Amino acid sequence: MKKLSVFALAALLLVAFTAPAMAIEHQFGGMWFTKFWTNKDFHISDITTPAGIDEETEEVIPPTDNNVDQARVDTRTRLYYTAVFSENFKFVNKFEMDAVWGDQDSASYGDLGADGVKVEVKHSYADFNLGVNNFRVGVSGQWMGKGYIFDYDAPNVTWIGKFSDMVTLAAAWTRATEGGKGKDPLTLEKMNDYDADFYFFTPTLSFGEGMTLEFPIALYNTDNALLDANIWWFGVQFDGAVAGLTYDVNFYMNAGDANDVDQKGYALSGGLGFDMGMADVYGSFAYCSGDDDPLDGENSAYRGDWGFVGFSEVLGEGTFWADTPNSADYYFPEPSNIFWLKAGAGFKPMENLKLNADIIWAKLAEENAFGEDELGVEFDVKAAYTIIEGLKLDIIGGYLWAGDGVSPTGTADNDPWELGAQLSLSF
Repeated sequence: MKKLSVFALAALLLVAFTAPAMAIEHQFGGMWFTKFWTNKDFHISDITTPAGIDEETEEVIPPTDNNVDQARVDTRTRLYYTAVFSENFKFVNKFEMDAVWGDQDSASYGDLGADGVKVEVKHSYADFNLGVNNFRVGVSGQWMGKGYIFDYDAPNVTWIGKFSDMVTLAAAWTRATEGGKGKDPLTLEKMNDYDADFYFFTPTLSFGEGMTLEFPIALYNTDNALLDANIWWFGVQFDGAVAGLTYDVNFYMNAGDANDVDQKGYALSGGLGFDMGMADVYGSFAYCSGDDDPLDGENSAYRGDWGFVGFSEVLGEGTFWADTPNSADYYFPEPSNIFWLKAGAGFKPMENLKLNADIIWAKLAEENAFGEDELGVEFDVKAAYTIIEGLKLDIIGGYLWAGDGVSPTGTADNDPWELGAQLSLSF
């Protein structure tokens, strides 16, 4: 009987590994990068407290220093595997491995000896078509409102219906928090009430080549003892392109409430670019409202909590994903309470080299607790060089002449900067 079971298992494995190979196309790909970078003075204001003695308890008070300077190297690898069953059905997977060089975390492979055991699942979903309808079920990337509404990898069910060359409808449900079962021991509320969900819906109209009009709508919903929220986003996006000119204008607004506080924020953004071949110029802006009066019973700050818009290297958490400058009243790239203008130009002196320079001015939409709103002026540069086909080297630098609005003390003592290189490939 045991021999028969072993034989049956061997036969099953043989069928599993040979029969599908004749019917399924296996696609592999991925990307890799290693970043060498340093940043300095991101703490903006020096807050240093020497060691001392508490007069009442006579206990030693340890010294404090909020300096966050760092220099590091990190590597990321993503491996993609897609099983294509037919032109209407595929199974998509993306895996990720991260390592900070010298990291002593046992799950990392960046320490001496390597041998890390950390492999992350970024995406795993079924993608299939039924007529004009496309469905995606599993964990995948969700992006809405150009990052002003939502930008996360998340578990979701997504439907996209392309009814004509002009009309496309899309809808999705994302589970943000799974409450679980049983009851909260403190409130005796059902844990199931702690579920939180996103609902997305986007009609898109296409007018010829390169011109689209979208109307993104989103809802975040949860109802429990800690948070009773129905937060809405309504938006309009217009994008166009003609003869090397690209342009877009976008508007988003909040509605609904969170714990009986009305949500009434809004955001306006846009951009313009012109490609002349060897050179290009571009500009963009964004205004995301802040809360003008925290005591008036409504929140007029734009809710960009689940979004991501990286508009610069220092203020906008750019290529190196470093910390944004410290501030009690400011955090970006989750868009809220900010106004920024950006202008830049690129030049391609040779086929495998591209140079870019950007200048950004930014301020808070509403003054902080110190009566300050200036975030400062930032200058970024980038040189992108293709070493050989598929392998690219980027040299990137950013410097912020910090305004007092970005300081956690109301006074900017330092100007933050970062400099680094990224070696990357894709396949």
